[in-house]
Amino acid sequence: MKQLIKIILFLAMVAVMAAPFFYWWPGASTSLNLPFSASLYLALFFPLFGMLALNLLWIQFMVGAWRSMLNSLFDPAKVLRYHIREGIIAYGIALIHPFLLYLSIKVVGLSYFGVLSSLPDSLKLYWSAGILAFLLLTFATLAGLLRKNKFVVRHWKKVHYFTYLALPLILYHSWNIGSHVQSTTYKYFWWVFTISFILTALVRLVHHIKKYHLTRQAKVEPINPP
Repeated sequence: MKQLIKIILFLAMVAVMAAPFFYWWPGASTSLNLPFSASLYLALFFPLFGMLALNLLWIQFMVGAWRSMLNSLFDPAKVLRYHIREGIIAYGIALIHPFLLYLSIKVVGLSYFGVLSSLPDSLKLYWSAGILAFLLLTFATLAGLLRKNKFVVRHWKKVHYFTYLALPLILYHSWNIGSHVQSTTYKYFWWVFTISFILTALVRLVHHIKKYHLTRQAKVEPINPP
């Protein structure tokens, strides 16, 4: 049974990682045959890295939230090592995503912040959600790199929650301005990510509430003398 679960998890991860390329290539392949344009090529790869970042961050969240279960299926040390390395890769891809947009705007001689300031207020809100998510991920990634620091070790769980806050912001950002979420069946992946995030967050919340009440109960219950 464990082997079957491992195979299902592996196939699910492959599907999640392959999905961005599957949805990006049909539209990009036509444009890549056009005469070379730095701005065009940068703009073409921009959504690919956005989808990759979303998918990797969802995996990062799910591995972190269900790590105790994964530890029963795989070597706990390997699960932790994968979680850390995958988080760093996810952050790197999330960093490349807005950087490609910045370069595509600068290449044609426009001001990056000038273009952003000219956006409608609604788009500024969706863009700001992405920026806030990126800042939270930066904070969480730095904490991960400094995880041996005494202060970080003491507050590790609190710091790690920033990743949990970043994912719903990215989901909100991608639903409203993600071109492939809006125009292709990639939106079904978005729904899977969103529903699984909500359900997992609720399960974790109930778990923490029960743990908190049990801890309080243990503190207030009098110790009966023998």
